[in-house]
Amino acid sequence: MVVAAQAFRPRPDEASFAGLVRQHQAWVWRYLRCLGCDPGLADDLTQDTFVAFYRRRGVPVGPAATRTYLRKVARSQLAKARRRWAHRIEEVDAVLAERAFEAFTRGGDGSEFVDALRHCLARLDARSQQALALRYGDRLSRREVGDRLGVSDEGAKSLLARGIARLRGCVERRLA
Repeated sequence: MVVAAQAFRPRPDEASFAGLVRQHQAWVWRYLRCLGCDPGLADDLTQDTFVAFYRRRGVPVGPAATRTYLRKVARSQLAKARRRWAHRIEEVDAVLAERAFEAFTRGGDGSEFVDALRHCLARLDARSQQALALRYGDRLSRREVGDRLGVSDEGAKSLLARGIARLRGCVERRLA
C-alpha cells in the first residue's frame, strides 16, 4: 500500500511522550491481542512498539496518523517476534483481525466495548458466567467445560451458545 507523505514533527520531550503512551497504550495492547498475542507477549510488544516509536527522529502529526504509525510498528514488532518464536505465537488471519479490531474500537481505544462487555457479563446467570470463564478464560475444551459443570458435551455447547448470544445482544444494545 502506498501512503502519501506524512507530516512529522520532532521527537516529543519525555512528558509529551509519556502522555502519548498513556493515550495510546491500551489501544496498541488490544490491537496486538486481536492479532493473536497472549497477554504477556502483548505487554512486551506494546513496550517494544513505544520504544521503536520514541527512537524515531520525528513522530506523525495528529491522532489518526499516530495510530496508523503505531499499528504499523506493532505489526512489525509482532512479525519479528514470530520469526524468533514461531512455535509459540499463533498465526491469525490478518485481514479478519484488522476488521474485527476496527469494529471493536470504533475509532476509539475499545474501552466502550470492554465496559459494555463487563457490564453484560455481570448480568449473566452464574452458570453461564462459569461456563464462559472456563471456556475462554481457562481455555478448556467444550468437553472439559461439560465435565466441570456436570453436563454433557452437547449441554456445554448449548450453555455456551446461549451465554454468548445473551452477551452479544446485551453488548449491541449498550453500544447502540
